[in-house]
Amino acid sequence: MKLAVFVDQVFWFDGEHYSTDAAFVKFVTAFESCFEKIVFCGRLSGERRREKYVLDPRKTEVCALPFYKNLYALGKVGLSVIPETFRILARESETWDLVWLCVPNPLALLYVYLCKRKQIPFFMMVRGNLVRDVRYRSRGLMGMTALAAAGFLQNRFQALARRHVTFAIGEEMYRQYKKADTSPVFRGICSLISERDVELSRVLRGTIDPKPRKPVLLSVLRLEPEKGGQYLIEAVRLLVEDKRLEFELHLVGSGRMENALRSQVSRMGLEAYIQFHGYVPFGAELLALYRSASAFILPSLTEGVPQVLIEAMACGVPVIATKVGGVPQLLKDEVNGLLVEPAQPAQICNAVFRLLDDEPLRTRLVENGYQTGFKHTLENERNRILTVLKQFGLLRPAQAEP
Repeated sequence: MKLAVFVDQVFWFDGEHYSTDAAFVKFVTAFESCFEKIVFCGRLSGERRREKYVLDPRKTEVCALPFYKNLYALGKVGLSVIPETFRILARESETWDLVWLCVPNPLALLYVYLCKRKQIPFFMMVRGNLVRDVRYRSRGLMGMTALAAAGFLQNRFQALARRHVTFAIGEEMYRQYKKADTSPVFRGICSLISERDVELSRVLRGTIDPKPRKPVLLSVLRLEPEKGGQYLIEAVRLLVEDKRLEFELHLVGSGRMENALRSQVSRMGLEAYIQFHGYVPFGAELLALYRSASAFILPSLTEGVPQVLIEAMACGVPVIATKVGGVPQLLKDEVNGLLVEPAQPAQICNAVFRLLDDEPLRTRLVENGYQTGFKHTLENERNRILTVLKQFGLLRPAQAEP
């Protein structure tokens, strides 16, 4: 049985292997043992290089689609990209047995049409709030047009979710797509952290000073407007001005806002307190950064259910996060994390002081965080999806056993 997965991400080919810079493929490849092949359908860059996540050609294939820079650029090149994409999918889909669609995305409608025409079963995964993302990223007349298109797409996929199995990432997306009690919509979380990672963190964190003299604050996020990095830097300024705490912030991630954030740091004179690491792929280096941190901060303005929160908790790091999207689904205030309002640097600052000054609170958050991390390991989240697919007849019984 062959599983095709539509992901709106870029793939590269170096002459030997396909690879990508998006960690989501690691979650999908956890299903390899359940299928003869997994086919990733995505944009192929014309540049030859090997990226962070290399696909195993024995277990995966790539259905190479025409390149476009991003979803926003698709509106400009759609007249050339969409017909060619359709021709490729019509040919390649002859060997597919099941299709996994990451939505909402305009190209996903091509897959829906082909699946219905060829009677190929499919299921969907809603990974984010497209309308809200477009609102943060777009302005002016083009922004209004993009927002209208995003609203149309969201409504179309919400209608499809009434009849087709859908996994919604985050409570907000679950409520938006679960339009009726009979709709086959289920809560889902994409996790990369393994059971072994959690167990190893328990051992390693036991050797780290629970309250170091110079705390290390950590944030892992895309440097995009909707991720709130500017408010985190403002919170650092407040911490510095308070003078009660000697600390450093490690900022992991890349994106369009990187230059603006670096300029903000320079303008505020915070270079001695903030270190930019750039993008660090999921693996030993990133896990080491988590395990060396005293606190993790996520300042997002919008979210689904962030993988980074699961990763931080699974590594024994107490977390502070904004009360947006699916975050409250994962974090309960003062139980396994501290919640703050978005775009409120002073609240982030106060939460840091509280976390570091209150040892019983910190101990409780860490212990409960371990339990949350273990509940949402890659293995557990994969098995939940397999159980639903089996329940709705999309898998043969033997395939539901990883």
